[in-house]
Amino acid sequence: MKKNNYYNNKILFSKKYYKNWMYLQDWGLIHVYGIDSKKYLQNQLTLDINKLKDNFSLCAHCNYKGKVISSLRLFKYKTNHYILMERKNIIKYHLKILKKYSIFLKVNIVIDYNNIIFGFIGKKISYLLNIFFKKLPSSNKVLIINKKYKIIKLNEKIMRFIIIVLKKKSYKIKNYIINKFNYIKNNNQWLSLDIKTGIPNIDIIHSKKFFPQSLNLNNFNGISFNKGCYNGQEMVTKIHFLKKNKKSLFFLKGMSKNINNKNNYLEFRIKKKWKIIGSILFIIKLKNNIIWIQAILNNKLNNKNIIRIYNNNYCFFKIEKKFN
Repeated sequence: MKKNNYYNNKILFSKKYYKNWMYLQDWGLIHVYGIDSKKYLQNQLTLDINKLKDNFSLCAHCNYKGKVISSLRLFKYKTNHYILMERKNIIKYHLKILKKYSIFLKVNIVIDYNNIIFGFIGKKISYLLNIFFKKLPSSNKVLIINKKYKIIKLNEKIMRFIIIVLKKKSYKIKNYIINKFNYIKNNNQWLSLDIKTGIPNIDIIHSKKFFPQSLNLNNFNGISFNKGCYNGQEMVTKIHFLKKNKKSLFFLKGMSKNINNKNNYLEFRIKKKWKIIGSILFIIKLKNNIIWIQAILNNKLNNKNIIRIYNNNYCFFKIEKKFN
């Protein structure tokens, strides 16, 4: 691999999103297929699968209390066959829960160990990928599937593609992208754009702690309040119609030389005291000691509030964006 095509562990700012690629090793896939797969997912997931736009959407799977077990990217692979993309550290735990509810239906649920997930970021990626694939998704059709590849275009300001390919057939695309794109080893680069865009990711330590409305999924049409019964539906719709959601997804910015990833809580200052106001989902360090945080906080906070990591007098943050 060429040295100038290798960024290793650096997290880049948006002005350097030119033609970058990475293995999305922190994410995994679950396949749900069989005659009853659509019916089963309709009764489990927060979105209305009958209205699945472009065969792709963000959504969540909740427990009976309406708390999110896992946040998902769902796409329809073919008739009676769906694929869930989620954080890898929760995938085995989530698989057990999915199988638990499926025993009386004709549906198969398995983890995918045969495919690789690639992520592409940058202004020039569409042009370069089109040379290899000949046809790419567009803003009107975000998903293209054939026998070799599954290609998803994320409709965001900074261009991103997810490409899923069989491991045994991945050598051709690897040989092409190694010479054309800059390789980024750190998956936090992809995560940084999720933080900036307001896309939630739930790791296993945050499973079953938040309602889907608090995770900004309603802004991606990932929650249906009218489709009828699904797991956790009663609590989710009750919170929505009574307007009782007290938390929101936030993007915070700050600076620090050192960060303690073990501390999960954030505080804000009220008068002369500090009060716990929410939880950290993800915290990443960019260049020049800049820190980005994705957090679930009380939705009454505003840009004037100063926030810190719990009991840390050296690391303060301001609200960059609140996702209502």
